[in-house]
Amino acid sequence: MPSRPRTAALSGRGGGAGPGASPAPPDERAYLFHLARQRPRDADKHATVAPPPLARLVADLSPLPAILMNHRYGLLAWNGEMARLLLDFDTLAPSRRNAMWLCLMRREMREFPVDRERVVWEGIAHLRAAGAAHPTSSW
Repeated sequence: MPSRPRTAALSGRGGGAGPGASPAPPDERAYLFHLARQRPRDADKHATVAPPPLARLVADLSPLPAILMNHRYGLLAWNGEMARLLLDFDTLAPSRRNAMWLCLMRREMREFPVDRERVVWEGIAHLRAAGAAHPTSSW
């Protein structure tokens, strides 16, 4: 009987996927990702600035309002139309450039969503899922 592939190794877990499972050695993990023709995600790194091509794309979407966020709702790039529609994000400290924080804490943003309760619930659910997907990320 042929053995089943170790898909758990692709997610960074060796052997079983249970608690305390040790990760596959880096060279084995890299080889498995190569075989699967996939790029490993680096769970310890998250976007804090927009890559230049994506920042250009956001700017090029003008005259439409556009914004680029990371998996934690951190604001990475926006164009002038978005800043005029919501608020001037350049005036905020970088630590305050987070869509969920703004939605919960800024009065002008609290009043913006039509169905605010749904937006907040879905945003919190997304953040919980992102936290589970990036357990080693510093929040």
